[in-house]
Amino acid sequence: MKILAALLLLCTSIAAHADAGTLIPRDRQAPDPSILSLDEMRVDIVIDDGDAHISIVQIFANHTANIEEGTYRFALPSGSTVSDFAVWDGPVRIPAVILERKRAEQVYAEAKAQAIDPGLLEAGERDEKDPRATSLFTAKIVPIPAYGTKRLELEYHQRLSATDFKQFFALSLKPDAGEKQQVRSFKLHFVLHAAHPIETFATPSKLFPLVLTTNDPHTAEGSFEAQNLSLDEDFDATWRISQQAADKLEAITHRDPNVPLPLPGEAAPNTPRNVSEPGFFAAQLLIGEPQPASLGQISSRTFLLLFDNSLSMQWEKLERSYAALETTLRNLKQGDKFNVLLFNQNVTSFQPQPVAATPENIKQALDFVRASKLRGGTDLPKALTAALAQSTQPETTLTLFTDGGSDRGETILPGKIAARYASQWKQSPHPRTPWSSLSATTPTCRCCASSLRTAASWSRCSRPSRWTSTCNPSSRSSPGTPSPA
Repeated sequence: MKILAALLLLCTSIAAHADAGTLIPRDRQAPDPSILSLDEMRVDIVIDDGDAHISIVQIFANHTANIEEGTYRFALPSGSTVSDFAVWDGPVRIPAVILERKRAEQVYAEAKAQAIDPGLLEAGERDEKDPRATSLFTAKIVPIPAYGTKRLELEYHQRLSATDFKQFFALSLKPDAGEKQQVRSFKLHFVLHAAHPIETFATPSKLFPLVLTTNDPHTAEGSFEAQNLSLDEDFDATWRISQQAADKLEAITHRDPNVPLPLPGEAAPNTPRNVSEPGFFAAQLLIGEPQPASLGQISSRTFLLLFDNSLSMQWEKLERSYAALETTLRNLKQGDKFNVLLFNQNVTSFQPQPVAATPENIKQALDFVRASKLRGGTDLPKALTAALAQSTQPETTLTLFTDGGSDRGETILPGKIAARYASQWKQSPHPRTPWSSLSATTPTCRCCASSLRTAASWSRCSRPSRWTSTCNPSSRSSPGTPSPA
């Protein structure tokens, strides 16, 4: 009676070594060809539109007069899934059975205690050394007959991604650092099928020079054979997908035309013959690189940045507001325009009208803010009126860097400030609704946003906010920001 208990616990966050399907004798930490050697290895790789199916057959030879036990190791690449594993005992193929770890170890121990020859398979953890593999497939192989052989079969699937129209496949064959493995007879067969045309197919591995029998825009096929080969490199293949195939959707559909089989307990299927069986479809799209837009096609945006430099904006509030302003300016795109308006009881504009967001203009605007003095109270309605006077273009953004308090002007009531702002906006010459980004969660700011039904976002200036993660304003010193008069 033979038992093969399988335990699959994939460790996707822990990297594995690049083991080439090694069989390590018991009481050893590395392969020992004087005890167990790799006699034969056959590798079949079939890649069909990014889905790689890898089938590996290995035959190990026992060179001792003892029945041996070994640990089989194979590094699985990221995103791969084991579909089959089997051990041959003479002419009998014994497939793996998946069990929970504790139960598998219990079965293994009971089988050994009853003098039954068990095999235990598991996917175990490894140290993080090889970034190209994320889990290590291991199996306890027993028995390996004296002066006999043991045949192992492993199959797994891997989904290949495409980056910049390039795809890459790698098969880990080189053992761990310091370890050696030689195979007496080695055969590798590689097939690549692609619905999209492929270009520049290559196998960089010098140890495995494929002899290509087919190399056309949709298929690449080749083989390699060697005797007494030392596995000192991994097998790699690279190719590029033609950009001519970009932005084209391909779909396949299928519906089983046959009558479904009866369910358990049914003499015949209850589904009427005139009812269509549910089908499925698969669709794939290769997205091309966007064409760069000319300067005339770039949509110009205007940013009006209102910076509160009243006496209420001291210490941490001032530092965080300045950090947010600097981040906003340095993230403007080519073609954007901006202006900075300092406001307290009065409004001082960096420029009479918005200017281009060039590095020089941004530097001058920051110097303009740093040279200002904190003084007076806060007249928010006056600041909004000044900003609306410059809001003459579509895609205009009004951004407030303030604590939201207003204690000067015709009114200090949030509702009246918002109503006045909405009335002035409706009379302004800009053709589209600006969207507002308000940097304070005060009633005044909320009312201004809701009165125009614009998309508004805000964060408190007096507490760590979204700006903290991008510019770390808490590390800034106050001499670089506006100072009290």
